[in-house]
Amino acid sequence: NGDMRFGVRNTRLGVKGFAAQSIKYAMQMELNSLGEFSVLDSYAALVLGDFEVSLGQQPYKFSTELSRGAGGYFANRSFVGKYISGYHGIDQGGNNVVSSIGARDIGAIVQYKSRWAIPMTFNVGVLNGAGINENAWNRHLNAIGRLDIGHEHAGPRFSASYMGGKNALGDRMDMWGIELSYKNGPVIVESEFAKRYLDLGGDVDIMTAAVVNAMYFFRLPENIFAKTIVPQLRWDMGENIKFVNLRRAMD
Repeated sequence: NGDMRFGVRNTRLGVKGFAAQSIKYAMQMELNSLGEFSVLDSYAALVLGDFEVSLGQQPYKFSTELSRGAGGYFANRSFVGKYISGYHGIDQGGNNVVSSIGARDIGAIVQYKSRWAIPMTFNVGVLNGAGINENAWNRHLNAIGRLDIGHEHAGPRFSASYMGGKNALGDRMDMWGIELSYKNGPVIVESEFAKRYLDLGGDVDIMTAAVVNAMYFFRLPENIFAKTIVPQLRWDMGENIKFVNLRRAMD
């Protein structure tokens, strides 16, 4: 139709580091998410040997894909990253609502990294259950748990995670997921399967999502246009996520 434009869909700015020897911090802001400004990460963590206690608005580590966000391997997020934390229902005013807890929430998370022959990382925590920038008063708290077995940057690694409680509408919502990945030098293969259960007054809505990523890093000679070329493949599956397409009609 002859119309043209340039646009910046989103812009992020983040900083993280150590404020002291045992105190970590992280701040990340979305400067332009479709014209809106929002705070993504805003938390501090106390490191005590093999333990780490983090307080504030932070990724709750349910899923690698969900936590990775828009800065991951691909230009768009997988069905796990987009939809597994989504929910729908009716608010107190009788209005249809479609929303998502997202990848971040406000709360406290305790992490423990073992020094065993096979490395293990445990995460447990409590959250508001309302998503980012939502410090609403609740009579309930959501619980999260995650177990990682294996080295983070080499070899096979298995992960299992759970998030349970209620969404912002007060409906019971549970998510669980399992992951299996393998990293060996330039080779990375990741797989993940997750389910979300949403109790809508006795009618349980079940969403399923899965993803498999595979990539190989070809190192290029120095002093040319790039350091690496990385062919990537992704297989994505989602079931019963159709309600997210009703957002405009429901609003």
